[in-house]
Amino acid sequence: MEAKITKQQEFRIKMNKRLDSVRSFFKILFRNKLTGFSVIFIAFLIFVAIFAPYLAPYPDEGQGWINLGNKFLSPGWAHPFGTDEMGRDLFSRIIFGARISLVVSTITIAVR
Repeated sequence: MEAKITKQQEFRIKMNKRLDSVRSFFKILFRNKLTGFSVIFIAFLIFVAIFAPYLAPYPDEGQGWINLGNKFLSPGWAHPFGTDEMGRDLFSRIIFGARISLVVSTITIAVR
């Protein structure tokens, strides 16, 4: 007598196969510590680039707005990396720079 497989059991079998393939992919990926660290670092950069307006302490200055009242401030709690000659927060500029770096690297890889 042949046992019938229900739709739910069939779905579970397919999902288990997919989970096993995902697990084996990550196991192979993180086998080398440098590769695992690189994947985590790139994922962090992508996260920072996407959420730059929310993560930057001074999003307007990160996008290039000038604030001459804050020229050449040294690093401190308000400006972790200090400010430049235009009074822009350097930490915010670095966060927004992640966007540009990722776009340029993606275009470079796509053209290649």
